[in-house]
Amino acid sequence: MKNKRLGFTLIELLVVVSIIALLSTAGLIALRTAQRAGRDAKRISDMRSVQNALEIYFNRSGSYPQVFTWAELQAELALVGISSVPNDPIYTGSEASYLYAPAPAVGGSANNYVLRARLELTDNRALLNDADGTLYGVDCGFPGAFPEDPPYYCVQL
Repeated sequence: MKNKRLGFTLIELLVVVSIIALLSTAGLIALRTAQRAGRDAKRISDMRSVQNALEIYFNRSGSYPQVFTWAELQAELALVGISSVPNDPIYTGSEASYLYAPAPAVGGSANNYVLRARLELTDNRALLNDADGTLYGVDCGFPGAFPEDPPYYCVQL
């Protein structure tokens, strides 16, 4: 009688399953990084949109809003017809990523402001083009931030 193999051995199956698990893990890690980069790109785009909205507000009222929270900024911009002020894609509540401050609150003049977005990727090249121009993404003058905090993308006027 011939001894025919009709299936795989347990060792062969374990090797195949472990290779698939390894490839799946690598794919998920790459996907997670891509998702973080996408959210950071949205945050930077949101800062530019809010900057444009603030310029419209300034043209209509002659000054920038004198508010100190993101919700107050959204409400103030809505008073002049700008209702599309975005929120951070994932951070909300006490860990809110988006901050606005009239510049006098951070050492500037009355006709200036500072916007800040908390990024997820610490090596985001866009940090070289923000207000401080470093990869470190310092706190933009906002009190209470520390060097070990996440990088911040800042827009100042």
